[in-house]
Amino acid sequence: MIYFVPAWNKKIQSGLSTDDLMGQIQSFMSSDIEYKILISDYMPELRYFLHRYDLLESNYVSIFDELQTNEHVEQKSLALKDLNFPDAVTFSYTPFNILVYQQEALIGQITLGEASYISEVTYISGGEVTLVEIYDDRGFISSRDIYEDGTFCYKEYLNQQGHWVIRTYKDETCEVNKEYPAGLKQRYYENLEEIKFEKLESYYEQLGAEDSIIVSLTEKNLPYLQKSKGLPKMTLSLFGNRLSSKVKNQKGLEEVAAQCFAVIVDSNQNIQKVKAFTEESKIHRISPYDTRFELSRTHELKEEVIYFESRGMTEEAIGQSIETLFSYLVDVFDNCDVERSFRIIIRMASYPLVSTFSAKIRALFIEKFPEEMPLVEELLPMLTGENSIDATLLKKTNPEVKGVMQLWKSFDLQIINSDYELFKIINDTRLIIDLREEPDLFTQIAGISAGIPQINQIATEYVQSYKNGLVLADWNELYQGLSYYLDQLKHWQEARMFAVQQIKKYSGVALRDKISRILGGINE
Repeated sequence: MIYFVPAWNKKIQSGLSTDDLMGQIQSFMSSDIEYKILISDYMPELRYFLHRYDLLESNYVSIFDELQTNEHVEQKSLALKDLNFPDAVTFSYTPFNILVYQQEALIGQITLGEASYISEVTYISGGEVTLVEIYDDRGFISSRDIYEDGTFCYKEYLNQQGHWVIRTYKDETCEVNKEYPAGLKQRYYENLEEIKFEKLESYYEQLGAEDSIIVSLTEKNLPYLQKSKGLPKMTLSLFGNRLSSKVKNQKGLEEVAAQCFAVIVDSNQNIQKVKAFTEESKIHRISPYDTRFELSRTHELKEEVIYFESRGMTEEAIGQSIETLFSYLVDVFDNCDVERSFRIIIRMASYPLVSTFSAKIRALFIEKFPEEMPLVEELLPMLTGENSIDATLLKKTNPEVKGVMQLWKSFDLQIINSDYELFKIINDTRLIIDLREEPDLFTQIAGISAGIPQINQIATEYVQSYKNGLVLADWNELYQGLSYYLDQLKHWQEARMFAVQQIKKYSGVALRDKISRILGGINE
């Protein structure tokens, strides 16, 4: 059996990114190879989380469900009337929360989770928080945070009867309820990680000779992997930037890399981090994602969508890229006989950067179109107002203004909050641009799946220049790259055909076979 031990942190749980083991687990779900997921993170919204990533039907065990005796609890509905508020209260609905008032005093706040289930209830008295109840997505209180004088004191994890099983204090120390020890060996622990380690070790101790473990390696679990009896059977998965370039526990990393069975990584950067500590024969680079998406439908759309990844770039580099994109659009506008429509989606790292580069784009337009822009900015607010018909007619009387307005509306600066949002964008995208030192691996695999050419500045195994994209030798080549794929459909179609050939190479079956070979040639 293969045991997967993921690290599903808050960012992943909230849907902001995916984890390296998700694709690997999905690749085994349709096979006859036995596997089990050991989920050690506290995840009261676990069922919704698994559903979001098509893992709900997987074979999993939740460590916290075991500790809290929640393994076999059925889903039940939970309504506002079931909460511990007085009868005479009013509920005020906001986009993300429900505020609870008694007369005019705010006495509570209800936070809604995915699918609008009640995920958290905060109780307030005299303007100060007194208690926060965290609800399981199956409809019961899973834990509660206790406050005194508005200051957090401790957190209690509850069992099915509502009794606390574990308390965690401000200094991270943990106390186990001696009346409900949940099978734990000690009364006190230094932190929650110690408890999770003890529970995981109880599984590792039962491993047979043919069993394997794949563990997401993090700085948090590194000290415990050093002590694990299962380390010789472990394949450590190092993904993204989970380990900083200056790992605090260098000695620990050296020990686990030397003693583990293998290390799998997703990038050359991570190869460099670990090869100083172990022989290269133990290091394997694989894609943590598979090509499970459909080919994009962009060829059916009149609008040519360009997806530009700016996160992690310097502001100077982002500015240069925007200037090039702007120049390309202006040249098409000036010289093309056929009317073309563009949408440039620029993924930004923060809202302040959205404001900064919105102003930058506006300045470019004002400099290039000083006569048209005042009228464009006057008309834009009218397009969604009562005078929208008049504005449309006015646009038609001035083709130059109409063209500038269309160019202005082409730029779309976005904060993309989940991979699901990115899926939808890529399905309509004509060209992907990622000029960072390490292109986003998820986007590269999704681009292959969708058959979309990609422009990068760094060569990777996923994008081959003039096959399914371009690897630029110089920033100045970006303009030529845009023209190469957008002005001539022939090149775009060739890239799409090459991507179709690659899909099989990075399929779920190929991913599963590669993992099986790493683990020792497990066969279905």
